[in-house]
Order: sequence, then C-alpha cells, then structure tokens
Amino acid sequence: MKEIPSKIAKAIAKVGPSNYSLISRMAKIPESTVRYNVSRLSRMGILIQPAIAYEKLGFERYWAFFEFGDKYRGKEKQFFEAMNESAYLIYFTRLLPQGKYVAVLTVPTSVRAEYSQFISGLIDEEILKSCQMHELLWIRHPEMKAEHYDFGAKTWDIDWEILDRAMPSVAEPKSEELAQQQIDQIDLSILKEMQVDSIAPLTKIARKLKINSKTAYYHYRNHVLARKLLKNYVLRWRGFGKRKYVTPAMKFWYSGLTGAELMQVQKVFNSIPLIWSDAISKDRSMYIAELAIPAEQLPDLLSFVWNNTQQFSSKLNFGFSDSPFGDGYSIPYQMFDDGEWSFDAEKAVSRIKHILVANRK
Repeated sequence: MKEIPSKIAKAIAKVGPSNYSLISRMAKIPESTVRYNVSRLSRMGILIQPAIAYEKLGFERYWAFFEFGDKYRGKEKQFFEAMNESAYLIYFTRLLPQGKYVAVLTVPTSVRAEYSQFISGLIDEEILKSCQMHELLWIRHPEMKAEHYDFGAKTWDIDWEILDRAMPSVAEPKSEELAQQQIDQIDLSILKEMQVDSIAPLTKIARKLKINSKTAYYHYRNHVLARKLLKNYVLRWRGFGKRKYVTPAMKFWYSGLTGAELMQVQKVFNSIPLIWSDAISKDRSMYIAELAIPAEQLPDLLSFVWNNTQQFSSKLNFGFSDSPFGDGYSIPYQMFDDGEWSFDAEKAVSRIKHILVANRK
C-alpha cells in the first residue's frame, strides 16, 4: 500500500530509523513491515539524515560567498577540502551558470575573532579575492512532505494549483539559542558516525569507535539525547541513477528583504514539497532555500516561485549546484581538543597555502 512508506517516513522524522518497535507503534504498522520498508527507503530515493543542534555544540553558522585569486583558480576543490579539515567548513558547492562558490561554515563563538583574522589572512595571501560571510539566524530542514511522494512509483505527485491556494502560515523568525552544552569527544564521534550512517545501530558505532557498547549507550542517552544535541531526523529525496547526485539541486536566495517580504518568501518556499533546507540571516534581510527538483517539475516550480514572489524579483538570485564541484561533511569533530574547540588562524592559512601550492606542481 502506498501510504505505508509515508507513515513510516513521518515516524522516522520524529524518532529516527533504528527503533523499529517504536516506529511500528507510531505508524500502527507491523514491526516486520517497518523493517522491510526502512531497508528499502534508499532504493525509493530517500536519504535519512540526523539534524544536529549545532548551536548546542557552540557553533555560529555562516552562509559564505568565495571569490578566488587568479593564482589559485582551478584549485577550488582542494581549497574547500582543506577548509573542512582545518577551518570549520561543512558544505560547499559551485553554482551554475554563474560559477559562484558558496559554503556553509560552522564557527565556534569562542574563536570568532581568530576566524576573522583567518579570512583576512587568506585574502592577504591572495588565495581569495573576497569572502562575504552572512551569519545565520538559523538553518532548518523541513519535514519531507511524504503525502506528495509516491514511494512505489518513485515519483512526486504535486498539484501546484492546490499549493498556491493552501500556503502554510509561518512564525516570526527567532534566533536559535547559542547555549553550548557540555560535550566530549565520544559525544562528537557518535554524532559524526550517525551523520555517516544514520541507520547504523549503536553497537556498530561502538565497534567502529573502539569503545564499549555500554559506554556508547551511556553517552547517547545521557549526553546526545538528554542535552538535545540531536534535534530530529530529516528525510530527503535524492533521485536515482548511477551518479552520486542525479537530481538538480537549486539554491534560491533573496537579499535586502523587509520583515514582511521575508515572511512572504519563507511562506512560499515552505509550501513547496521539494524543499531540502532553508535559512535566514541574522539581520533578517536574507532568505536562502535549497531544493531538489525532478526535471519534469522544474517549469511548474519556477512558475510557482515567480507567481508568488514576483514583487521581490529584483532581490532574487538562484543557481544550480554543480555536483562534481561540491560536497557535504560531518561536524568538525577533529577540531575539538582537550575539552574545547581549537583554531589557530596563522597555522590554518599556512596549511591551506601549502596544500594549494603543492597541488600546483
């Protein structure tokens, strides 16, 4: 039955994919059916990802635009990989047709000043021409609107006219509370492994981390869950094919919005079943949305966006993610040292320059 995967998907978003008995009770579906369908979700085009509470780990998040110096053009991918290893970058992509690079940075509040020096250092070394960083009020991952997806046929069934008439209301944007919880390396390692494989049982994670299963369960229950380091689980449609990414992903961003305009744009994009994530800048003037779009839905999507936000069209930019020139990463667990987030701006600039110069030879 088509509604079975949909019910399971909604339960997973709340409690995760591992507790089959709880999902069974929530969805009112036999546990054996739950096990079977969870194992098939990836073949139905669905990814399951944990939504980490980055603010409770002590991070501020930034949406950043990068323009590279002439000497280092062609080395952008190596630059971003090095940024992930040593400078708190968790995502980047090149947008087409502009060729503009955008990234998401998770900067600990404790190293904010040092990070500003780091960016200035990259510009001084002519690795970058510019870097525009926009601090975010929040990034959200809306729940998959499974009622619009046919899990059996692996297709979206969207009535755009009905969406136009039934847009959900949205709340006034509020800041995520930057209240860092007490964390340790085991907590971060568990979160990282959950990002790598969201359906892996804790026993498997414990073996990989080379810790006792009881230790893993203690940290998961008493730290990860009790301190709300994990918000929920996100189900995302990813498409199909032999390539890693086969479905066009689009970024839309509006700049210079008023408060009323921001609410309207947010309402429009939150009504679209294809949305993956959205974000608002801390000054509440920028709205960003990411969507995964089947080719056959693209004309209707663009018409829907135009019809409902045309009065703000001068403030809109958009582009397609260039999949071979982009990647996402887990939390920067390797930057946590002796109970705190570490960062040395001078060493980070030197390391990145060394990597880029070595790759030019």
